[in-house]
Formats: sequence, structure tokens, C-alpha cells
Amino acid sequence: MFTHKPSAARRHGPGPAATADVRRSGFVDRRTLLALGSAFAGTVIVGRAFPATAEGVAVGQDGALGRGQLPGSLPQLVSAFLSVLPDGRLGFTCPAAEIGQGVTTALAQIVADEFGVSLDRVAVSIAGAGEIFVNPGKGTQSVGQSYSVRGYLAELRLVAAAARGQFEAAAAHRWGVSPASCRLADGHVEGPGGRIPFHLLSEDAQRIPPSETPRLRSIAERHVVGRRVPQRDSADLVLGRTVYAIDAELPGMLVAAVAFPPAAGGRLERFDHTAALARPGVVAVLAPEAPGDPLAVLAEDWWTARQGLEAAAPRFTGDPVDAAILTARIRAGLAAAPIPVAERGNPDALFAAAADRVELTLEVPFLAHAPMEPMSVVADARADGCLLMGCFQSQTRARDAVARQLGLAPARVEVRSLRGGGGFGRRWYTDHAVIAARLSQRAGRPVKLVYSREADLAHDWYRPAFACKARAALAGGSIAALDFHLAGPSISEFGRPGRLGGRHDPVAVSGLPDLPYDVPGLRVGWSSTPTPVPVGVWRSVGHSHNGFFLETLINESAARLGADPLALRRRLLAPHPEALAVLDAVARAARWGRRRPAGTGLGLAVAESYGSWVAQVVEVRREGGRIAVPKVWAAIACGETINPAMVEAQLAGASLFGLEAALWGEVLFEGGAAACSNFHDYRVLTVREAPRVEAQIVRWPRAPGALPGGAGEPGVVPIAAALVAAIAAAGGPWIRRLPVAAMEGLEA
Repeated sequence: MFTHKPSAARRHGPGPAATADVRRSGFVDRRTLLALGSAFAGTVIVGRAFPATAEGVAVGQDGALGRGQLPGSLPQLVSAFLSVLPDGRLGFTCPAAEIGQGVTTALAQIVADEFGVSLDRVAVSIAGAGEIFVNPGKGTQSVGQSYSVRGYLAELRLVAAAARGQFEAAAAHRWGVSPASCRLADGHVEGPGGRIPFHLLSEDAQRIPPSETPRLRSIAERHVVGRRVPQRDSADLVLGRTVYAIDAELPGMLVAAVAFPPAAGGRLERFDHTAALARPGVVAVLAPEAPGDPLAVLAEDWWTARQGLEAAAPRFTGDPVDAAILTARIRAGLAAAPIPVAERGNPDALFAAAADRVELTLEVPFLAHAPMEPMSVVADARADGCLLMGCFQSQTRARDAVARQLGLAPARVEVRSLRGGGGFGRRWYTDHAVIAARLSQRAGRPVKLVYSREADLAHDWYRPAFACKARAALAGGSIAALDFHLAGPSISEFGRPGRLGGRHDPVAVSGLPDLPYDVPGLRVGWSSTPTPVPVGVWRSVGHSHNGFFLETLINESAARLGADPLALRRRLLAPHPEALAVLDAVARAARWGRRRPAGTGLGLAVAESYGSWVAQVVEVRREGGRIAVPKVWAAIACGETINPAMVEAQLAGASLFGLEAALWGEVLFEGGAAACSNFHDYRVLTVREAPRVEAQIVRWPRAPGALPGGAGEPGVVPIAAALVAAIAAAGGPWIRRLPVAAMEGLEA
């Protein structure tokens, strides 16, 4: 007999009788998902448990297999990922968090294609925490580095193919024919014995162990992968039915509003406990128990909790570090001897012999993540375990952090995953989950923690500020050598000083040691400038600032040489045909080289990151000191494309995300606290301001077995340099410090 999954609502919410409305449009219903979490109640599991193997596969564009790593045996993986639902659809547990990148659609397309059903016959839930859901490409269950699709692609093809083989073998056994004569397609198994819906073979299929080496479909057999399909929950998103982490509820739940020490190392100095409790509806006021803890006010709803927090009027002490001090520390790093990172050729000799040089000092600021949905989570901490409901870019990371805090075994912490309203790296961090769990433990009731917009901006893990001395040696009408000295905080060492043992931080120098430009000489060095300001991963991480440093140096070198920036790049990137392809694509689209009206200009930049090449052209219109960006052209070469529509959407979204940061993004600190509090002083693009983005995918064949590149982060990397070059082409100054709006005499 098949094993039935128990309801995840064993402690909270309704039992199986409440599951009749679970399915709608292939996605889990809003209210039922809140009750059931990520598990499908009453579903049938395909596969049986066998001893695990460490061997896995990598799948190329031609369906060929290579060796890789999988977190379990195929029977274990089939059971974890796939199930047959009572209504005859295929249940798929998506291992990756959905934060708007469309992973629940793209990964479902892979499964649907390889198994043999239409996409609308795949019902998707999002996995909780579990080692079986580890991304083989990353070694963790996490979303980041644009690795969701390319990390899970091979594994999911293999899992779906193995399950398909079980159903084909079940039909063959029933009909007394060879399994090779049976084929699962369009939701049915067809063969000499006729045609039967796959779900009617469930009981027979579960008795057949899945093959460890199943046959994968060829490209010619695929019918879902490569199609432009909308995100599965598009209708729910438009109609407001989507359940986000901020919507989660549990019976008896309290809602917490919190105030954090605004400065690093700050402590609560005083607050008015009586005034907070006097507010009608306020249930509890919980003072910090450890440095860095927030003051929390708990009530039946968030607005009441917020009013109670305001009545408490908390005052904090902290390190009075301000923006000038932080900037001075980073600039001082450029005067120190750097840690050597990379060197090729003889840069000193090439600079000595150069006909000319370009020497720039470039700077980028601290940046906030500012997702549309601030940090939120529901926690129910009990003596014997804890339930977490929210969106985490690593479910296992959140689980383990809460388990450590509460003194529990990780298996005693249950994670129910919900959709997140953006992440950009912020949901990689687990502070909100740990705080919510502690508040629940102290209150003795489930607690929903919702950061206000002010708390979300002021209590972030910021993209670190960086400075760079960038030099180019010019000779023979080209670039002979490049030299970069970076100075900035280490994400890898923040909170863990000495972790790198005096070595360089690979995150800080991303994209420079292995830069693709064919220049004879290269030197890269980095100076660490520790900061009390929390720093962390931000969309495209170190590439976000190094793309600006590198591509601005290339653009200014082209200007000094009197060379066309496109032509110079084409010479220096000749060994990389994918780079040339994306450059040519955006140049054609933008009609590069065409004479343009006075006061307008185009800027170009290109970058390789996360396995993809992206080129962008930005158009700038300048009227006096005011600049506008009417249009952006972007092209990506990323290998195999699961869903072209979503790749284009990710490229366009990343272009706008990077553009708004380049125009306005900056977190300043006054008295040790972030000076921004909401979108009026941490500006983001509005619909009215956003330029039209013309995004395209450049098809360039990759070697058999090559994984596709990422789509969510690469579009952030070149955009700032393209913008700065466009401003200069429109008659404005060359900008050396971001954001553009900080440039005196310019208004964006």
C-alpha cells in the first residue's frame, strides 16, 4: 500500500476534513495553506526507501548525464519530491523558496516535462526544511547566487524520469508487455494494452523500485520546458489571493511590534512600560534580555502593538559612528598595503611602458535590501518543539538558528514555507525567525513578528560600502594592464573576526581576479576595513560594486583612447563569443552609433556573473542638471532557458533594481543609526519613473553537459556603469561616486 502523508496541521488548524478546497489553479489555496503548511494532506507517495547513494547526475542540453552529488538515493528523492494526489494530479514539493523569481513555475516545468504531464496537472507546494531538499549545486537548501534552476535542474529531471519509469513499468506489468513498449505522455501511459491515466496505476507503481539510471527525455520530446508560461500564481497575485509570509496566522496568536537599538552595539536605556500597557489591546511588553534585542510590544493586532510601542517611547544608547567616519575608514584602506588577490603578466612593467594611464578612485555606498514585504514570521515555541511559518531563503538555516536558540534538536523545529514579497539576500538572514521564536517562548503563545518599514530599513544587513583605486595602462590604442585596489568590509568576517586568517575575501573581489578581458597584465588587491554596521549579501553581492568599478574603468579608458566603447570591448572580449553576442544584441537594439539629439546619450556595459553574460545599454536624457532615463536595452546569454518569459522578467527586474540603486540608493548613518526610515528617504523607482526595459535572450549553444546560467542577479551587475557612461555621453560629468543623485549639480 502507498503511504499517506499526515496532515501538517497536527497541532495547529484543521485536520484532513478541511482539505477539500486545497487545490485551485494548480496552486494551494490561501486559507488551507495556512492550515496545512507545505505538505499535501492525504496524498500518495511514489517510491520506497532504499539505502542512500552519494552519486548523482548533471544533465546537459542534449540530455546527457555526468556525475554529480545528490542528497539521497533516487527512491528517497522521488518520495520527497513527488506524490499522486487524490484528484489525479501530480503533487510536486518545490525545494526552493519563492520570493518572486518564479521558481515554483520553472521547477514545475522541469518536472512536468520529464514526467509527462501538462503543467496545469502539477500542484505545487513549497518545502519546509530538510536535508533531502539540499540544492546539489550549492550544498545547502537555499535560494541565492541565481542557483535555484541551475542547481536543481539535473536532480529534478532525474527524479521525474525515475518516477515516470515506475508508472511505465506498472502499466507493462498489468498488460504483460515490455516496459520499453510503454510511454507516459499527456498524463497517460500508452502501450500495447491501451491507454490509462497515470494516477490509476499508483498502487502498482509504488511496488516497483525506481531505476537509479532512468532514461531522460531528449530535447525533441520536451513540450513544457522552453515555453513561455506565466507564473503559476499570476491570477492570485493580481487578485490579492496570494498568501505571503506576512499573512500567516495561527489560533491564539499575538502580534509583535519591535524597536531595535538604532546604533551598532546599542542598548535600551529607558522606556515607559506603564504607558505601553495602558493602551487598550496591548497584552505584554517584553524588554530586551540580551544586547541587540528589540523592545517588543505584543497585542492582538499589529496596529495596536505599534501604538503601544510608540507609547513606550524607547530610548537607546549606542556607538555614535556616523557616515563621515565610516567613509574615512574605507578611504584609509586605499592608503594601506592591500592583501594580494590575483596577478598575471607584469603589471609594473606594463604601466611603466604605457603611453597613457587612466587612474580613478571610485566609491559605492551602503545599500539596504528594502523588499516590498518587510521581514515577518510566525513562531510557536513549545517546550517540545517550535513551528515557524514564513519565507526563508534557506529553510534549514532558519530551522537550525532557531533550534540553537531554543536548545532544541533541529528535527524539533518545523518550517512551513510561504511566498515572500522579495528577498534580494535579506531573507538569507535569520534574525527575525530567532527573535519571533524567543518572543513566543516568553509569551507562551504563538507570535507573529512584523518589522515596520522603519525597522526593516534601520535593522538590515547592508550591502557594504566600498572604494576602489582603478588603473588602466594604455598602449597601442588598447589596454595593456588593469590594476584594482579595493577597500571595504568583509561580509564573510562580519561578526566573525579573523575567520579568513589574513586571506582575501572572495566575496569582496567577485568578478575581478578572473575578469574576462584579454589584457596582458592584471593585479587585484583588497584591504579589509571592518565596520560596526552589519553587512551582508545583497542582490549580486560583490559583483554589484565590482561591475561598476571594472566597467567604468573600461568606459573611461575608451574615452581617453578616443575609441568606441563597443569596439574596444569586442577586441578585448574576442575569446568569449557569448560576450560578443550579447554586446552585439544590445547594440543593434539600441542602434548604437546612430547620431543622437543634443542632451541625450547612450552608455554601454557588459559583465559575466553567475554563469551568464549580460550586456546593457542605458539611454539618458539631460536637461540642465536634471537627468532622466527613458529606456534600457538588456541582453542575456544563459544557456538553456526553462521559461523565456521569466528569464526576461528577471533581467528587466534586475536592471531596474540596479538602476534605482545607482540613481538614489544610499544608507547614511547619523549618530550610529541609519538616517533613512521609509521610501520617502530611501527612494525606489515608481511605475511612472521606471524606464522601458527591452530585455532579450541571446541563444548561444553551450557544451553538452553545461548547466544554464542564472537569471535573477546578473542584470544588476553592469547597469550602474552603463548609466554613468550614458550621463557622460549626454554631456554630463563622469561620476566616480554613487549614487548619481549625490553628485552636486545633478538631479535624478
